[in-house]
Amino acid sequence: MQPVNSTPKRGHPLDESGGSISNGRGLRKYPRRGIDNNSHKHSHNVQPEINLQTQQPSSSMSSDVRQHQEINQDNTNRKRISFNQLKHAVSSNLPCFFIEFTSDADRNSIPTALHASDLILKELQTNGVLINRFTLVGWAGKKLKLGVNNKEDYATLVSSDKWPTKINGIDIVVVKPKYIPDSFTLVVRYVPRELDENFASNEIQRTIASADRIKRIHYSYQRRTDDYRFEVKDYREYNAVLQLRRIAIGHSWLSITKFYPGNRLTYCTKCWRIGHLRNKCSSESKCRICLESLNVNTPHMCKNVPKCAQCDGDHHSLDSQCQVLKEYKDQLKEDVEDAIQKGLLQRFSPQEKAPTFERREQDFPPLAASDNHSNKKWNTALPRTTVESNDLRASYTDKTIESINDNLTKLIDSNKRLENKVDLVSSSIKTVTLDIQLHQAVLADTINIMKDFMQYVIPASLTASKVERSSPIDEAMHRLKTWNFAPKDQKLVLSLLDEWYTGRTLNTVLEQWGNVGIAPSQTQKEHIKILCYNVEGWGTRALEAIDLVYQIQASIGIFTEVGELWNMSRLPHFNTDNEKQKSLFYGMDATEKKIFTLINHHRQQYGLPSLEPSINLAYVARTHAVDVVENNPDVCGGNMHSWGNKGK
Repeated sequence: MQPVNSTPKRGHPLDESGGSISNGRGLRKYPRRGIDNNSHKHSHNVQPEINLQTQQPSSSMSSDVRQHQEINQDNTNRKRISFNQLKHAVSSNLPCFFIEFTSDADRNSIPTALHASDLILKELQTNGVLINRFTLVGWAGKKLKLGVNNKEDYATLVSSDKWPTKINGIDIVVVKPKYIPDSFTLVVRYVPRELDENFASNEIQRTIASADRIKRIHYSYQRRTDDYRFEVKDYREYNAVLQLRRIAIGHSWLSITKFYPGNRLTYCTKCWRIGHLRNKCSSESKCRICLESLNVNTPHMCKNVPKCAQCDGDHHSLDSQCQVLKEYKDQLKEDVEDAIQKGLLQRFSPQEKAPTFERREQDFPPLAASDNHSNKKWNTALPRTTVESNDLRASYTDKTIESINDNLTKLIDSNKRLENKVDLVSSSIKTVTLDIQLHQAVLADTINIMKDFMQYVIPASLTASKVERSSPIDEAMHRLKTWNFAPKDQKLVLSLLDEWYTGRTLNTVLEQWGNVGIAPSQTQKEHIKILCYNVEGWGTRALEAIDLVYQIQASIGIFTEVGELWNMSRLPHFNTDNEKQKSLFYGMDATEKKIFTLINHHRQQYGLPSLEPSINLAYVARTHAVDVVENNPDVCGGNMHSWGNKGK
């Protein structure tokens, strides 16, 4: 289990440089168990053995064996790096916050480190800054040192301006870190070399507003692409970019990863030599560039001529080109890997967020009363359930119920639409049924009228005496003679007229129909079409009306013409202020009122009772036509009219 605190355990408070503060107690009573002790023993035990082997070499020993022994001897004689430097190399602590008290404050009134940290934490939480407890609390000289190992808490404290200004009435000054740690550093991978460094930096800042110190990483070997590292001040942007995992630069979609720093070097910022920290240095302060001594009373004028504190070369003391520094890095890397492999060291990194405790049901099973004399084994494999799995099951159940509700809602809507369609079909069927009944009544009356016409009118015209009616042939021949037609032409017309009025002519066919009589037939229900149309100018548009009948294949055509009676003075006026007429014609426009009044006027001429007002003028017209045919058979044929809606 990984510990919560990623900071290596120290026996003493830390100073500003990250090293331990010497308390002046001298060396430890017992030697540290670790690499130093083991290496010391190993160096004392192995060295005599190698010396004995070198003093009595065998004559049969080859040159390869001698070379191998020399390498082992060099590695054994090599001075190993101290364990403190190895711990410093793998540590990745977040920078600490320092609390400075005023110089005139009474030292006795200053609270202890733990009490002061609790007061500061309480004040921050009161001001709305929600963080966990401080994981590092101690003194660095006269300053109170506070630290956290959570990146989110660190980013919150750095960006907050709600730190307290007093503790127990004592004025304090909060000193925040002046640099961004490597744990907030990201790397853009595989940037094409043809892209300019300034262009890449601008593109990164366009995407990440808090990106700072964008630099190209220099490798010791040749690469086709470049990598850029940069620091992100805003923790939200840091997490957002890591979740995206890619960033656009130019027309390239490049991957972005965390920056993994190498081993930290142990060097002094006082004399600029490697191997120790500032608090362990006994030398005087020197300039970082020229290594000249610095005096507090005398201002230093640097010559800007670099000089190395390791090899006295003409380069900076921490330049990567320094041979001594290269050997130190190689040795440090080897010792760190060896210590990690042996389990003496472990790399820690600041946590993204402290993991929450999850109690599993089977982690603490109840203990049953067991018999000490029986050898029972607890080997039952029980399923491990977690809070997360329960949440997943609950969410899955909620989603299933929500899906079922959606399906039920859709089914109910579909049923409602289906019911509406069924209602429409039912109403349509009722309307069609009423129309069929009306058509059957009209057709029955029409058939009776035609039967009477064929029984009485046609036989009477066929049996009339030939004396009463003049012969068409004689009359035609008389007119031909009067008009002085040639005899040849008269014979031709006579032959045609004889053929027309003799043999299978219309007269003989009608006579045969009269002799046959009425034959019984089965009743068959058929749908008939009735055309109700108002024709303006009936005298000149009769052919158009007949053509319309043929186009729609109507069984019965009822045509009206209201233009002649429209403005007759004997018709009642439609705009009179008669309350009775207003109630009768409620819901009808002026044209419909006129048509309905004309229909009642026409019925009065035939002695028929007036009809009640109705918005369905087609129904009124059909009723009027049936009444006229039933009560006045003499109006049948070409003069039979009815009334319908204009243009319908």
